[in-house]
Amino acid sequence: MSKKKKPETEIEIEIDNDAAPEVEIVDPEQMPTEVFDLEDEDTAPASKAKRATAEAPAESAEEAPEPEPEPEEETVPLAIAEEYAERARRAEEKLLEFSEAHTRYREEHDRIRARLERDQDARVRESLSGTFRQLLDALDNLERTFAHAEDGPLVDGLRLVHKQFLDILAAEGLERLEVVGETFDPATSEAVLATPVEDEDDAGKVLEEFRPGYRFRDVVLRAAQVRVGRS
Repeated sequence: MSKKKKPETEIEIEIDNDAAPEVEIVDPEQMPTEVFDLEDEDTAPASKAKRATAEAPAESAEEAPEPEPEPEEETVPLAIAEEYAERARRAEEKLLEFSEAHTRYREEHDRIRARLERDQDARVRESLSGTFRQLLDALDNLERTFAHAEDGPLVDGLRLVHKQFLDILAAEGLERLEVVGETFDPATSEAVLATPVEDEDDAGKVLEEFRPGYRFRDVVLRAAQVRVGRS
C-alpha cells in the first residue's frame, strides 16, 4: 500500500508597508540593565557579585588622588647670584672689621685696667709708706727706752707690746733689715761711722747698727744707720 502525498498549499501574505509599526532603535548603553539580565534566578546573585567586584577597582581608581608633579628646579639668574655673592663678601669683611675692633678694645681695656691697678697700688704704697715712716720714729724711741730701762715686769710687758706691733706691720708688708755682720750695701745701709779693724775679714762689713732699717714690699723704706769696719 502506498501513501499519497498531500498537495502543497501556497500561502501568500501581503504586508502593507504603510500599516507596519515603526521600530525605534535604542542605544544599548541607555537601556536598563534588566533587559540584558537574561540569567535565571539561581545564577543572578553570582553575576551581580562579579559585576560588583569588577566595578570596585574602577571606583577606587577614580577616588585615588593624582600624584603631585615634582617641583621644577629653580635657576637663579647670574646677575642676582653675583649680587648675593658680593653682599656676602661685604658682610664677611664687615664682620672681620668688628672682630678686629673688638680684639683691639679688649687689649686696650686690659692695658687700662693694668695701669689703673698699678697706679692704685702705687698710691696705696705711698700712703702706707708715709704712715709707716711716722710709726718708725715712735718705735725707735721705744727701743731706746728699752736700752736705758732696768729689767722688770713693766719693761717685759712693753717688749711684748713692741713685738706684737712689729708683727702687725710685718703682716702689712713691712720687714726689718738684718744688716749686722753682712757686707755693707749702700742700698740698704747708711754708714755713719767707720772704724779700723784688726781682722781683715771684718773690713767692709757692718759692725754695729745705730738705727734699724726697714723694707716695705721690696722697697727700702728707710736705710739702716750703721758702723762699718775698715782696714
